[in-house]
Amino acid sequence: MQGWGGEAVGGADNIWVNMRVLKHTRAEPTFDGDTFEAVHDQARLITLLDAVKLLMQDGAPRTLAEIRAGGCRGTEASISARLRDLRKPKFGGLVVHRARRGDPKLGLHEYWLAAASVLDVP
Repeated sequence: MQGWGGEAVGGADNIWVNMRVLKHTRAEPTFDGDTFEAVHDQARLITLLDAVKLLMQDGAPRTLAEIRAGGCRGTEASISARLRDLRKPKFGGLVVHRARRGDPKLGLHEYWLAAASVLDVP
């Protein structure tokens, strides 16, 4: 199987292989913004959104780097944007918590989903 970058992906622990979102059959909310172009961006963004939601459903706090290392392909900026999307009603209206981790002067934050907010993972 190939990822959206053309690289081979696979293995029992690979979040991209184990997700039902590899082939979208459900109605999907659309993203927006000045630079969003559905033909180029929709599939990639919804796949990353679903990957972040699937990984974070356990409620464990993670930094953006830890989310990326957990199998969510995308930049930390894109992962952060998907966490913000999860808060929007059209993307589930989930409760995404944030707190500082470690020395506050470093500006490192961790994120987690409230357990009651994750009712239906795709």
